Amino acid sequence: MKYLKAVALILSLLFVVLALHACDGGEGEAETTTEEPEDVTIKVSLKVKDLDGNLVYDIPEYTYDGKPVNPIELIDYYFDIESEETVVIDEFGTLLAVGSVEAGTVSVVEEETYTTYWWWSLNGKESTVAPEEYIVKDGDKIEYYLKRVSGEVTG
Repeated sequence: MKYLKAVALILSLLFVVLALHACDGGEGEAETTTEEPEDVTIKVSLKVKDLDGNLVYDIPEYTYDGKPVNPIELIDYYFDIESEETVVIDEFGTLLAVGSVEAGTVSVVEEETYTTYWWWSLNGKESTVAPEEYIVKDGDKIEYYLKRVSGEVTG
């Protein structure tokens, strides 16, 4: 008889806990359903220029199939799949090198220190946003080029 009462008490407590959990309403719980973006097929052109404006890499038409990407992801993907050259990106997503062309070169001109960094243009116009903030669209013309900034750039 004591055994039956103990089992009944345990089952009652379990029922109360489950009922309270069911009535929680889900406040404070993260939404677990995420929508995957649909794959895209886009044709773009990619160019890479050195500090002197010389064209180092010219990809007049590249067809990309996959999840939507930003310009850095796209150039990384292209060079990883289609080329023997490499792209170097740091842990913050900053482009450091495309093939043999590297940013971060420090030079001194007339006692002024300059450091190079990568920037980009979109469809012939200098971009006003960081490349990781833009999703590449069909027909885009993307150009990466080195720029020089006064002072040393630190990470």
